Amino acid sequence: MTNEAAPTLVPAVPYAGTRRAAGRAAGVLAEIAALVGGAALVLSAAPVLVLLRLLLPVLPGPVRAVARLVLLYGVYLVVFELPVLWAVLRLRVTPPPAGQGQFQTHLPVLRRASARFFGPGLTALGLRPQVEQPVLDPDRPVVLLMRHAGVLNTQLALHFMVNRLERVPHAICKRAVTADPALAALIRPLALYPIRWDTAGRFRALRHLMGIGRELGAGDVAVVFPEGTNFSRRRQRRSAAGAEGAVAGGCVLPAMSGGARAVLAAAPEAQIVFVGHTGLEDLLPWRLGAGYPSSGRGRFRVACWSVERSEVPRGKDEFARWLDLQWVAMDRWVRAARAERG
Repeated sequence: MTNEAAPTLVPAVPYAGTRRAAGRAAGVLAEIAALVGGAALVLSAAPVLVLLRLLLPVLPGPVRAVARLVLLYGVYLVVFELPVLWAVLRLRVTPPPAGQGQFQTHLPVLRRASARFFGPGLTALGLRPQVEQPVLDPDRPVVLLMRHAGVLNTQLALHFMVNRLERVPHAICKRAVTADPALAALIRPLALYPIRWDTAGRFRALRHLMGIGRELGAGDVAVVFPEGTNFSRRRQRRSAAGAEGAVAGGCVLPAMSGGARAVLAAAPEAQIVFVGHTGLEDLLPWRLGAGYPSSGRGRFRVACWSVERSEVPRGKDEFARWLDLQWVAMDRWVRAARAERG
């Protein structure tokens, strides 16, 4: 009788390919569910949306603000959300043309949908977009330092990068953005990075921004929101105690220098463009508080201005003070733009 050792049983480990396939299948099912649910919502809510649009001019102020927000997301669902989900689902089952990857097939989807929303979509809501076009050097990458206020800032930044500037977009975003099924379907193919906004996530964000800066070339554009979050009067007051300059104006939050400095230090040849916008915050009037300057109804403005790289300090503290001064200029532009009539 021989004394043989019993064979060791190794637990089966699922193949990575199987896990990826399961993840893709779950993603497809989620997109189908969002598409069907969104279409059902549009069909059921269409009469209410039409009635709200007709009554909008005569509604009292607080009710009109809520009605405009409901209409905004109704239009967004029709001209952005559902078309993107439908196009992405078609791309999943249709082989891409030879030599094209997900980036090449998904970028036109973003271009078409965002152009519809920020063009005819806003016009249908009674908003009149006025967008300035910056003068860019075609041989240099571009870094946008953009104000954060109102609704759909991520979508606005993407639209500005791919349609107005006609460049390849690079960005990070808060993971909460992926709660929008259409954006979630576009983020991974377009190499945009969702970040959990906790302490560890902020460190990852800085690393990603440095990596983005190193990879930028001619034809590329990256965007940073130095304020880090959406404007509200409560946040502005909470920030005022430890901030300088920009907060005194009351229309912007203080600019945090870490992200902007990370990407600019890694992209020394990049052209720097500041992007101010105002009008979208009027869709959330309860966040603005007393003292926020009023504006002509139905106006949405975007303005740009560039600074020379020679003006940008290299030192950490000097850069922070420089960015504070730029944000004072941002605050002044917002106030001036909202004071204009016509």
